Amino acid sequence: FFTGDQTVRLLRQKLTDRGRLMETRARYAAVGLFTLVSILALFWFAYWLNTAGGIGRRDNYRIIFDYSVSGLLVGSNVVFNGMRAGEVTSIVVDPENPRHVVVDVAIDPEIPVRSDTKAGIEFQGMMSSPVVSLIGGKSTRALQGELPVLKADPSMGQSMTASASETFQAITKLVNENKDDLKTSISNISTFTGALSRNSEKVDGILAGLERMVGGKGGSTSTLYDITVPTSFPEFERQPKYKLVVKDPVVPFGLTQDKILVRTGIALEEFEGGGRWVDTMPALVQLRLIQSFENAGSMREVLKSIDGPEADFQLQIDIRKFEVVAEQGMRAEVSFVAKLTNGQGELIATKEFGESLDLEEAAPRAAADQLNKCFMLTAGQLVAWASKAIYGAG
Repeated sequence: FFTGDQTVRLLRQKLTDRGRLMETRARYAAVGLFTLVSILALFWFAYWLNTAGGIGRRDNYRIIFDYSVSGLLVGSNVVFNGMRAGEVTSIVVDPENPRHVVVDVAIDPEIPVRSDTKAGIEFQGMMSSPVVSLIGGKSTRALQGELPVLKADPSMGQSMTASASETFQAITKLVNENKDDLKTSISNISTFTGALSRNSEKVDGILAGLERMVGGKGGSTSTLYDITVPTSFPEFERQPKYKLVVKDPVVPFGLTQDKILVRTGIALEEFEGGGRWVDTMPALVQLRLIQSFENAGSMREVLKSIDGPEADFQLQIDIRKFEVVAEQGMRAEVSFVAKLTNGQGELIATKEFGESLDLEEAAPRAAADQLNKCFMLTAGQLVAWASKAIYGAG
């Protein structure tokens, strides 16, 4: 006999065991159902492949090639008038005639392969593999036989290598047939270029005369002009400890060249008689400003661009004028706005600098000299101002 508590515990144990058994059976049933569905899906996929999936019913044909089918593989495409129609299923050498290559293909039954259909090898692109190409004809008579046979057209079988070889052979033949004429032509060219070399100065004179004849500014000088940097600066109390980057100048498009320019009203033209700087004007100004700071000795390091760690300060130059102004005489004018920022890009100070000097004569050398003097004055003022502002901010 069991007590009341023992009976309750026994019933609970039986119910628990029954629940676990049912849970296990349910899990097995789920696994079995999943397996059955997977098998049915596999059979359905195989059925789809054999009907609508691309490997359904095919018509088989045999193509006899009496030339190389290099690069053609089992599984290569078969195209009909450029459209994919099937694939290659077999490639063998005819044992009765080793010169023949027998290629079996499987083609969509909807493709109209007729008795006058031409077969060959085609390369679709420079780097692609060859394919079997079928070109439809006008006949409506279908091919007969259990395995219809097509004879490959030799005119469609020229590989790219063979075509290139024939082309090179044709070029070689052309060169060989005309080698005497080519030798004479090369000799004449050599004689002509030698004459040009010996008379280069005369040729330059002729070209200059032609330029003047058609209204060009002939006889322009080839002299290049440079700008110099100031060397005298006020002494700075503190030891140099900051890195400064002089950024690429901001400049109007008309000034981004190496010519000495003259402004008349709103027109900006090349200075009469020519005259060029040794570099484009913005690059030359940037380089000479860096050298000015180096001469002053107020900075630990002055760079054109940031290399490695961030700079302590940056100087941006906005060039407004670097030209000769023709108004009631001629004068050289240089002006630009300087903007000084810290390493975080915060503006510390900004100031406009400018100088103007009269020209003693309207000549390129005089213009270059006066522009150089204007730059030296503005550069000296800028270096002193920027150094003081940097140490004040630091």
